[in-house]
Amino acid sequence: MVMSIKTQYRPFYDTICLVIFLWIGALMNKKTLYQTVYNMLGVLTPLPFDCGTLCQSACCQGDTDSGMYLFPGEEILLRTAGFICISPTDLEFESGRRILLATCPGQCERSLRPLSCRIFPLTPYLTPEGRLDIRMDPRANSLCPLARNLTVEELNPDFFQAVEGVCRLILDDEDGRDFISCLSQILDESDNSDFLGLL
Repeated sequence: MVMSIKTQYRPFYDTICLVIFLWIGALMNKKTLYQTVYNMLGVLTPLPFDCGTLCQSACCQGDTDSGMYLFPGEEILLRTAGFICISPTDLEFESGRRILLATCPGQCERSLRPLSCRIFPLTPYLTPEGRLDIRMDPRANSLCPLARNLTVEELNPDFFQAVEGVCRLILDDEDGRDFISCLSQILDESDNSDFLGLL
């Protein structure tokens, strides 16, 4: 009797094991993806010096009402960062997943910053033709002197190239492509006053 039950449920058991294996594999792939892109950016910044000296680090003045969008799966690396609060937004991308928002009190471990912080004031943009553009994020205009006064060509070229390389890698991930597509639609549909501090 016990043998027939095991045999009877074996396909179900195998399917469950496969689903769990694929899910764990997907989590590990996201973790590897974000570890890779964090390493690609390294210590590169928009200017060859600490741009925070120009604005008293305005982009790092955190509060509970504003924050940075997390790229899909990035929360895997950041959940243990005690200074970050991660919460879902009302925004969804094509897969139905909600975009997550990371907020912080204004002080962080730089090695655990979200990708949106690392690439600020730039943002990826997917054109209607599917071409990747790296643009100055219009949502940064209200607080970043670089966004208001410089073009992307005037930023540190190594930083720009690293951001472009990182975004190309993320586009190879289906969720990453969906997220960048959704972000591009948000940028298309909104003007600066509609962002309410969300980056």
